[in-house]
Order: sequence, then structure tokens, then C-alpha cells
Amino acid sequence: MKSKFQFHRPADYREACELKQRLGKGAVYWSGGTDLMGEWQSGEKDIEHCIDITRIGLNYLKMKDSSVHIGATLTLDELASATAEYREIKLLSETAKKMATPQVRTIATVGGNICNGLPSADLAAPFMALNTDIVTTSGTHKIEDFYNDVRNNVNDASNNVNDVRNDVNDVKNDVLGEDDLALEFVIPLSERCACSYKKSVRSTVGVALAGAAVFIQVDDKGIVSDVRIALSSVAPVPVIVRQAGQFLTGIRISEINDSILQESAEMVVSDIRPITDLRGSKEFRRYATVMLTKSALSEAVFDLQKRDK
Repeated sequence: MKSKFQFHRPADYREACELKQRLGKGAVYWSGGTDLMGEWQSGEKDIEHCIDITRIGLNYLKMKDSSVHIGATLTLDELASATAEYREIKLLSETAKKMATPQVRTIATVGGNICNGLPSADLAAPFMALNTDIVTTSGTHKIEDFYNDVRNNVNDASNNVNDVRNDVNDVKNDVLGEDDLALEFVIPLSERCACSYKKSVRSTVGVALAGAAVFIQVDDKGIVSDVRIALSSVAPVPVIVRQAGQFLTGIRISEINDSILQESAEMVVSDIRPITDLRGSKEFRRYATVMLTKSALSEAVFDLQKRDK
């Protein structure tokens, strides 16, 4: 039987944190609630106090100091509607448009997608590729470190989605802190860059079987100076793969061809640990990851090559 809970609506994040500390482990933060509601309805999660953080001023997207700041309670619909000339924002907007259903996007939030800790979170790979910082009430962390701490504690023997999800959720509290709260995500804006995100799904609104996000930057001579490749749904947590990016670094963007991209994409296999579940086999995920990585790399490289002429 589902438990009843008390609903609280704080005025700002400080009051929200004070409530969480005072009410203890039976209290949860409520943002979009798209995952939390399902857990409560199924009896998986017992909630005594629900702290609504949707009206504490964190639903924004703004430019500041050569960075884009995205509030943790910005909805996926608001992110999908974002317009700007910056490629980083365009990437996130296009990613959000392909997440869930239109109805879910109106309530699901950016912070919820990341802080739920699932390996299939659609925004995780683009955020990691874009070198995003996550700002919480305890400080500022690289989102890559946020997931690395989780990965280091996941049991290597986990071999199904439910085990992985439980392991990740257990550890994420240690990363954020029991009463910690995500406030915003800060993405540095770069010149002479291109980015792309590709994913494989069984349906248009399904959970990604595999995902690959790419960020490439060149210097003023057209030489690749930075490459970040992030993958989702193919390891216990989203991961950055370095070898494939390092392979492309130092090459003139105009000289990168299909064979170079294929060789780079194939290098990601050593950094992933896909599983077999009801949605797909580990062999398919491994194959799909290479293809998605190559597709994302190709799109980013082509964009830079057009501007290099």
C-alpha cells in the first residue's frame, strides 16, 4: 500500500535544504517527479515528506561570463525551445527534443535527468562532452567526476539493468551528499568548435540502447586541439573515452577522412562494458556504439571542415 506524504513548498534553495536536514531520510526533493512518482506508486520508495523545488528560482537558461548556465529545474521542454547561435546550446536543445514524450518534457527537468544517476540519461553524454560543471549546495564539481565516483563503486559483477540502477542510486547520494541539492549546470562556450549527439532507440520515445556525444575544437590554424567523446547506456554510468579523442588531436581538420574516423570510433570499444537485457544484446550495443561514435564524429568534423574552407 502506498504511503501518504506531506507536501512542502520552500521559497528558495536554502529553505529547501533546511527542510531536508530537519525532516531527515523520509524527505525527498521533488522536481519533475517523472521517476519519483513511479517509484512511489509502485511502493518501491516510501516518502514521508515531499519538498517541491520547482518554485525556488532554478528554472533558467542564461549567458554569463562566456558560459551558459542552466538551472536544475529547467524543464526539458524549455531546454528544447532554447534558441541561440551557440553550438553547445543547439546540441542540448536538439537532444531534449528527442527525449520522452511532449507531455513528459513539460514536467521532467534537466537536474532530474542527471541526478537520478541512470547510465541511459540522455543529457549525461552531451554534458560530459561539453565539459560541464554541476553546481550544488556543497560546491562545484565536474560532471565527469560526478559519474566517476559512482563508477568506481559499482560492482563489476552487475549484469542486469536493475542491479546497475540500484548500485548507481545507492552511490549517487555519497556524491551529492545526503542533503545536497543540484542548483545549476555551467557549460563553457568555445570558439571554432562543433558538437553532435547520436543515440540508438527501439522507439522514438524509448530509453537509449546506446548514445555517443562528441565535442571537437580546432585552433586558428585548423588543427584539432581538443576532442571529447562521451558514451551512455554502455557502462554502469556514462563515460568519457579518451583514446579515441587523443587519436584525432593534432590532425588538421581538412585531412580527416572516413578511414581516420572509423579507426577512431573503433577505439571506444575498450572503454565500454555493455550488458544484455530485454532491450538489446551487449553485442548489438558494442556495434551500435562504434557506429554512433563515427556518425557523431563525422557530423562534427564535416561542420568544421565547411568553416575551414
